Amino acid sequence: MTRLLARLAFFLSGVAGLTFELVWTRHLGLAIGATSVAIATITAAYMGGIALGSHLGGRIADRLKRPLAAYGLLELAIAMVGIAVPYFALAIPGVDAALFGEVSGFTRALTRFLVAVVVLIVPTTLMGATLPILARAVTERLGTVGREIGTLYAINLAGAVIGAALAGFYFIPTLGRNGTNAIAVGIDVLVGLIALYGGSKGAPSEVKPVDPLMSSTSIRAGSRDIVGLLAVTGASAMALQVLWTRAISTAIGPSTYAFSAIVCAYLSGLAIGGAIASRIADGTKSLRFALACVLLATGLAAMFGIAIVDDLPSVLRTVVLDKDLTIRGLFASEFGLAALCLMPATIAMGAIFPLSITAVIGSKEKLGSAVGIAYAINTVGAIVGSFASVFVLIPTLGIERGMRFAALLYVIAALVLCFRVESFVPKERSRTLAAACGLAVAVILAWHGWDIARWTAGVYRLSMTREYYSKDFKMAEVLFHADGLSSTVTVESEDDVRWIKVDGKVDGSSVGDMPTQILSGLLPMMFHPAPKNVAVIGCGTGVTVGGALQGEPEYVTLIDIEREVVIGAHFFAGENHAPWSDPRLTIVEDDGRNFLRRSKTAFDVIVSEPSNPWMAGAASLFTKEFFTLAAKHIDPDHGLFLQWLLIYELAPER
Repeated sequence: MTRLLARLAFFLSGVAGLTFELVWTRHLGLAIGATSVAIATITAAYMGGIALGSHLGGRIADRLKRPLAAYGLLELAIAMVGIAVPYFALAIPGVDAALFGEVSGFTRALTRFLVAVVVLIVPTTLMGATLPILARAVTERLGTVGREIGTLYAINLAGAVIGAALAGFYFIPTLGRNGTNAIAVGIDVLVGLIALYGGSKGAPSEVKPVDPLMSSTSIRAGSRDIVGLLAVTGASAMALQVLWTRAISTAIGPSTYAFSAIVCAYLSGLAIGGAIASRIADGTKSLRFALACVLLATGLAAMFGIAIVDDLPSVLRTVVLDKDLTIRGLFASEFGLAALCLMPATIAMGAIFPLSITAVIGSKEKLGSAVGIAYAINTVGAIVGSFASVFVLIPTLGIERGMRFAALLYVIAALVLCFRVESFVPKERSRTLAAACGLAVAVILAWHGWDIARWTAGVYRLSMTREYYSKDFKMAEVLFHADGLSSTVTVESEDDVRWIKVDGKVDGSSVGDMPTQILSGLLPMMFHPAPKNVAVIGCGTGVTVGGALQGEPEYVTLIDIEREVVIGAHFFAGENHAPWSDPRLTIVEDDGRNFLRRSKTAFDVIVSEPSNPWMAGAASLFTKEFFTLAAKHIDPDHGLFLQWLLIYELAPER
């Protein structure tokens, strides 16, 4: 009964936990910015609390007489703190501006991280403590470690899949951020009550004194290398998640719904892998050899997923050209394509943690401590992977080669374990596996890479232009390609027409979009009696900001979230009058909402020309809150605000 209630509670905890993560990330993204730097700092702060909580929870888990009841109290505490997080996020802009003012560069990134830590450290620390304490509650003997912890791990991830789907596709769109947060709070309260009820039944757990000779460590002797590999695999898994999200969303469409589909597919694979590992871990004689095989399989499956990305546009093309396609059908197709790329690798990834835990736990008396240490180290690795993917791999290798590097880390980890397997494993098996690792390295390094024109073709938009694309799907010439921190940017050309794409979506051209681009820059300058200070949100081809400069203002500030878009605009110098060479222009790399929130300047003219509202991150520039913020930053007497509104992609009620 206790085990059943614990599993039910941890499943619901997964639903609430992932819902909290998604909605808190949105709250904080609006408060401190939606740039990749800001999102990476939010992720690091979130996972840092998880790591800290895992370590602290592990230290106390083995001393608890009623660990399930203690787990229930933790969940109730998470619910109580969870109520306050949105309100803390609302207070951030005022506190941030008062304490730090207008800062930039590294200082701004550091302040954002500190702000995120202050808001998230308490609830995430409580969340991190749950696994080691619950593991202690359900594991009765050492021989069932793999089954019990693997099952908990899989059940929690299955709940996270449900949470991601409900939050992304239903709760947030229909209930809003605060309503969704309230749902997660309610679920966590239910979890806490279930666990308290289960923990109150039966006799208290016997807490045995630990042998002083064993008290210095909770990790099995000789298994510290596996703990170290947990850090490596945590970093690789998180790097692949970040890069896969960028890669797949560029191919199938960078909407918030596509992001939810990717998260669901990723977590589904982990849950399946954890469930499989829970059934085999305790009966596996050579855990090291099994782990090496799983690591190799992960690397190869990741490479398969990387290669499949190159074919996603061709597959999606057949879907979107279907005249009977519904929005639900599109979402289902997006999930299926994401699953095709992700799940072979994530199923293998999901088996790594249960197998590793089984290998490193040395005694039942210190089981909670061992789980806490292993989980904390794995999470620290994930933090490193999150930062490294954005700030190291993308700038130096790009998305595709960065993914190959992460896949290589799994194969290298497998190769290391080949030479550290148990002594009873025949050497021939180890050598064969090592040879397979060498072959896998060769395959990953020799792969030809993606067709950039096809990857960024934007076929998810074909439903609007069926007649053109149903004939002959011809690739345009790619003049420029760069994987930026926030987006993938390309400039393409066909029949003497050039256009700039952001994540596969055209954001301006040298012909068809020219009237819109020119008028957006010139109209407010014509109607204002004396425009001196102008802000333009969104670069695109640079024609709009170039038009604004023709109105002879004294200062113009161009704000764009992605630096590579500004670089891509150089290919439109004939149309935009090369605004970057004008000394009156200042270019700021930030999201428009956060820039205005931090700025103390009153502008004569603000031009907002962002991408489509369905693009992830762009919707915040079409809200009442943004328009209110913009109104506070225009001159109260003669200030003008111009918004390019894409009515053709807005529902009538909006």
